[in-house]
Amino acid sequence: MMRMMGSFEIRKMVILALLLGAGIVLYVIEYLYLPVFPIPGVRLGLANIVTLFLIVFFSWKECFFNAIARTVVGSIITGSFFTPAFIFSLSGAFVSILIMLIVYNFFYGKLSLVGVSVAGATSHNITQLLLAATLFVKHWGILFQVPLLLFVAIATGTINGVIANLFVKKAALIPIFGKVFVANARLREYDE
Repeated sequence: MMRMMGSFEIRKMVILALLLGAGIVLYVIEYLYLPVFPIPGVRLGLANIVTLFLIVFFSWKECFFNAIARTVVGSIITGSFFTPAFIFSLSGAFVSILIMLIVYNFFYGKLSLVGVSVAGATSHNITQLLLAATLFVKHWGILFQVPLLLFVAIATGTINGVIANLFVKKAALIPIFGKVFVANARLREYDE
């Protein structure tokens, strides 16, 4: 027999659906409409704002589900499904979420949400470079881009971390969803 969901579970599911939708919209807008950096494959990573939000308020399972679903649906919409761009995006997202979860759970308080974001952006870029060097370009010379990509990761990670931090601080103030955020929060106080 199927268990009836209570109001809390329904609100949580609605929030997760809205966050998935927001992540997909950011992914598609960035892929199709925002200017591309002069460095191949470099993007702002705006959808990681949603990922950071999920890391604070939800479980690792929900973080990974959101990233995988966002990447699959976003790549279908943009026409890049099962292309090298999709493989780069999915692998970078997977590794960066893993790193951000580790950093958040073990170093948060010493590092702010901005630090978590920079760690994720850095690991995303390095993962994509290693993938390019081993599977696609098959030449280690591509690693000469590491210093430039680290600079980009620090910049984009900082921007996304600051934005995510603003959303995290305001989340509990939303009347309809505030209880879900407060109940799920793994937020640790820090001064920033």
